[in-house]
Amino acid sequence: MNMELWSLTGAAFEGEAWRLWTGHLVHYGAGHLLLNLVAAIPPLILLRPGQRRLLVGQLLLIAPLLSLLLLFVGGFDELRGASGLIAAAWCIAGLTLLQE
Repeated sequence: MNMELWSLTGAAFEGEAWRLWTGHLVHYGAGHLLLNLVAAIPPLILLRPGQRRLLVGQLLLIAPLLSLLLLFVGGFDELRGASGLIAAAWCIAGLTLLQE
C-alpha cells in the first residue's frame, strides 16, 4: 500500500477529510516511526487504565484539530508523523498527574 495516499496534505480540504487523522499514522521512515513509538510509551504507562482510555479519546479529537492548525499556520505542503500528538499526550498526562 502506498502510504503517501494517507499523508496529510491540502487534499484534506478537497473531499479527503480522512487525511486529518491518517497523516499522523504515516512516517518518513522506520527511524521516525520508532522515535514516535518510544516517545508515546511514558504518557501511556504513567496513567491508570481509565485515564489512559480518556487520553486516547482526547487524542482522537485533537488529531484533526492539530492537522488543521499545522496546515493553516505551519505552511507545510505535507505532514507526516505523530510528534504533535505525542507532545499533546505528554501534556495531558502531566496535567492529569498534577491534578492527583
